[in-house]
Amino acid sequence: MWIWIRSPFWGMVIIALIISGSFCASVEAQSTERPKIGLALSGGGAKGFAHIGLLKVLEEVGIRPDYISGTSMGSIIGGLYAIGYSADQLAALSTDNDWEITFSNEVDLRLINSNEKANYGTHLVTVEYDDGKFGFGQGLINGQQLDLLLTRLSHPAYRFDHFDQFPIPFKCAAVDVLTGQIVVLEQGFLAEAQRASMAIPVVFAPVEMDGHLLVDGGVIRNFPVQEVIDMGADIVIGAYTGRGILELDEVNSLVDVLVQTNFLYGIKDSEEQAAKCDIFLDLSGEYGATDFEQAAEIIALGESRTRLHMDALEELADQLRSYGERNDLPALEYPDSLKIDEVSMTRVPVETRSLVRRFLDINKGDIYSTGAIEDKMNRLYGTQMFDRTSYALQKGKGSGTILQVQTEEKAALSLHFGLHYNNAEKAGIILKGRINNVLGKAAVLEGRLKIAETPAVHAALHQYIGPQRKFLYQVGFYFHRTEQFFRSPSQDFFKRFNADYFRGFGKLIWNFNNNIAAGISYHVNRIGVTSPLTQEDDLTSYSQENQAIGFEWNMNTKDRNHFATRGLQLDLDLGYYYDTRYEEEYGEDDAALMPEYLKNRSYSKISLQADWYLPIGPRLVLHPIASIGLRSQPGFADNFFMGGDYFYREMGMPFIGLREFRRSFPQIGMSQFGLRWMAFKKFYLEPKVGVARIQRADGANSLDASTTNIWGAGVTSSYDSFIGPMSLSIGSTSIQDGPRIGLDFGYRFVF
Repeated sequence: MWIWIRSPFWGMVIIALIISGSFCASVEAQSTERPKIGLALSGGGAKGFAHIGLLKVLEEVGIRPDYISGTSMGSIIGGLYAIGYSADQLAALSTDNDWEITFSNEVDLRLINSNEKANYGTHLVTVEYDDGKFGFGQGLINGQQLDLLLTRLSHPAYRFDHFDQFPIPFKCAAVDVLTGQIVVLEQGFLAEAQRASMAIPVVFAPVEMDGHLLVDGGVIRNFPVQEVIDMGADIVIGAYTGRGILELDEVNSLVDVLVQTNFLYGIKDSEEQAAKCDIFLDLSGEYGATDFEQAAEIIALGESRTRLHMDALEELADQLRSYGERNDLPALEYPDSLKIDEVSMTRVPVETRSLVRRFLDINKGDIYSTGAIEDKMNRLYGTQMFDRTSYALQKGKGSGTILQVQTEEKAALSLHFGLHYNNAEKAGIILKGRINNVLGKAAVLEGRLKIAETPAVHAALHQYIGPQRKFLYQVGFYFHRTEQFFRSPSQDFFKRFNADYFRGFGKLIWNFNNNIAAGISYHVNRIGVTSPLTQEDDLTSYSQENQAIGFEWNMNTKDRNHFATRGLQLDLDLGYYYDTRYEEEYGEDDAALMPEYLKNRSYSKISLQADWYLPIGPRLVLHPIASIGLRSQPGFADNFFMGGDYFYREMGMPFIGLREFRRSFPQIGMSQFGLRWMAFKKFYLEPKVGVARIQRADGANSLDASTTNIWGAGVTSSYDSFIGPMSLSIGSTSIQDGPRIGLDFGYRFVF
């Protein structure tokens, strides 16, 4: 039945009722829709570990964010939580990781190619020359270890095309230094986005992405609250771990000035962002941005600071529970192995791609564990031809994976500078130069020079060859001068001589892996010995020239060149010396001529050196060493030296209480035991005891006519300083009166 209402009044009433009903229905719908919770996590360096404490409390009260945004350290914690890591898992990762290695240019020595180990990390300053200009690089830290860590942790996210597809949608903030604009990162490879978000200017090299040159988002947007609101958050929980603006009396150092200058705008912006939070938590405390070793304490601080807001959090949790229980997030799936559909190259020069492919030896269709892929990247980095070698994973066809290899080549020319002093060789300046790609890819020309009273120079060209670049050839020479004590030909006393050693060599080396290598060699040698103290009846100068063929085998699993905490270095050298020629000069009375039994035309030498580091506690390392040097025929020069604190391959072995290069013998066997204690950070004490057995030739063609046992004991205190190792050793032996004091600091010249 139709009812026609003629009166305008009743028409308006009906329209009002319709509108009112629609409005009430809308209000009812809105009141039954669960509000979206956004979590904004700020940057702050190590202070950002406090975010993990916050996440623990949120899990406890039952609040699960619907959206997460983060900057810098907040992007790492937030991004990993968004893909499925729990707060407890993040806490374990934070406390177990070696952050000093992660945030440094130094990598574990086991990752460096055997041919490069001896010189790795042995300089103070590096200057690069590339594209016609000198410079220090784009950042103090190249980020090799940080890249690999983030890639390893973010593997579960590689199957997602967009960060909105994560179990919890996520975004992070960075800044484009080309435009000065905030760039919100929401797709691509998670690890690369996190790396860009925390690329602190000057400290870390910027990250190039999609035409942007990105640095730490904290420069402008250290607290990305607006970003999580834009994602759709109705209620925002914001956690701030950044710094505030320092007052005049708080700016006490150059670092304070640089940080305040870099992040001043970001600090001011954070104050505006904090006002947009519904629940704001200040999690900053007394810890600093570089206190990564105190991760556990900072996490506990974040948890305790969050509990100050328990009333508000529990009230919010109760409100959310009134909308019903939510489905659980999917469990974190970490792939054990990956089937490689394709290997692509990004930021890898075309002329280098063939070299990279041969080193990696990853083929389409093969299945690799994530650890195996990382090992291959480390092998490529271990050549020291690249500043960074990293990778990203992309979803391939079906269950397959696209491996995206990323490299950053070293500058065409790099110069390295260092200082060294010890009371045996006095002060010296160490200069090193390296030219990459001299005769094509994988060819490197290196030179090292020591300017000192005892000068030294080393130059060599090496190139990786073979189908998988596991072989290398090396040609070069070295020269060094030492002050040594030789036994006088009359056998009456030890006499001081200046000894000049020259060797030209060619080698073919097979690298089994980064830690084991073997090779054959040919070399020509000359030893020249002169006495600064002339005596009428004794030797004043002596020279010896010969040729040799040799075999060498070495293993080095130490984690560091200096202050190693674990690993073994084992070096075996065999040599056959032939076509030996001698020249000698004496004072006016030549009654004490060099005995003929010391002038053998040919002889063999073998040396075996072992340097072992065994951790037996968090601060204790057992340090046994042993060495043996044998020569088939006696000789005046080209023997084995004993003394000092360092090994010299084929030549010398350490012994507490003796100065290096002071005593030489044709046959030596020695062992020494040390127990190194880290008294406090970077400061060490190592008591040592040693025993050696030496044999020297006192009669014709006899190597066992005179045998002596030597005992030694002492202690070495050392400090791992920014200019290099510093050490003070005090020791004595059974063959000399009184203690010997040895002072050494800086990076030594490596032959």
